[in-house]
Amino acid sequence: MVEQRKQHHRRRASDRIHLAPIIWAFIALTLIFFGTVIGFAWIVHDVNDNSKQLTQLVAENRKLLKANDDRIKDIQNARIESCEKTYAGIHEVFSEFFPPEPRTPEQLNDIERFNQTINRLQAGCAKQTGQG
Repeated sequence: MVEQRKQHHRRRASDRIHLAPIIWAFIALTLIFFGTVIGFAWIVHDVNDNSKQLTQLVAENRKLLKANDDRIKDIQNARIESCEKTYAGIHEVFSEFFPPEPRTPEQLNDIERFNQTINRLQAGCAKQTGQG
């Protein structure tokens, strides 16, 4: 019986020797697997952080674009207003040189043409900004 146990024990030792490469391969594959899982977890975490930063940048950019659009509209409106004031000023300055009443039909026609020209130019003020 003792002899049988020794042989049985020897078989186990020999089995362990034959199983050693398989055990080492299993350990190596397990380490590779967990290393891969940890690596992907790190990548996902990094992508998540970058995504949050990108979302914040997009929101800030939208605010800046809106502010820029508002500023451009203000500038364009100021250009139109300035243009219209310029032609109103021209009309005011030159109206001082209109002939006194009573006016001849030719003078009335000239004044009417002048007024129409000023009105047409004032109406064109919006066209210079693409808003007319």
